[in-house]
Amino acid sequence: MIRRLSSVACFVVIGLVLPVLFLVHDTEHIERTHVSTADTVNQSLVVQTQGFVAGSSDPLPGVFDGRAASHFAVVRGVVLNAEVALILLSVLAVVLGASRNVFYEAGIGVFATVVLLGGLAYLDFSLFFDWFHRLFFEPGTYVFSESSLTLQLFPVRFFQVLAFDAVLGWLCSAVV
Repeated sequence: MIRRLSSVACFVVIGLVLPVLFLVHDTEHIERTHVSTADTVNQSLVVQTQGFVAGSSDPLPGVFDGRAASHFAVVRGVVLNAEVALILLSVLAVVLGASRNVFYEAGIGVFATVVLLGGLAYLDFSLFFDWFHRLFFEPGTYVFSESSLTLQLFPVRFFQVLAFDAVLGWLCSAVV
């Protein structure tokens, strides 16, 4: 029973993490999602920053202040840790074994999580955004002034669209 629950839990986490990592690594999606596409300089900075966060060998553009650069470095660490966790969980899930029931139960787990998280994001995106960031960052390190370059490049609308796309990816992984 514990082995089966552990296997289901592994697949639930895999189903939640994988679509988000696809979004983080998809430069074309980031470009399409970015709100100010008319500004090619900002568009280039968004793509370069996304590449840094996704783990490319390219450095973070030097236009960010120390606080923003520190935040992006932490985001990069979260992404890289999620990738390692995904690999380890995949190996663990295979070792624990998977049956049709395990996949079915994991799909239900992903779907239930998506309904809860998607519902919270829909009802109060600011609360969802804050809650999500508190899981991975020190309080206040992810809050920037309205005039900051970070918020000019990555406005709230950018994250709302990414959250919506993540929910769609999660729903797809629940079905699979």
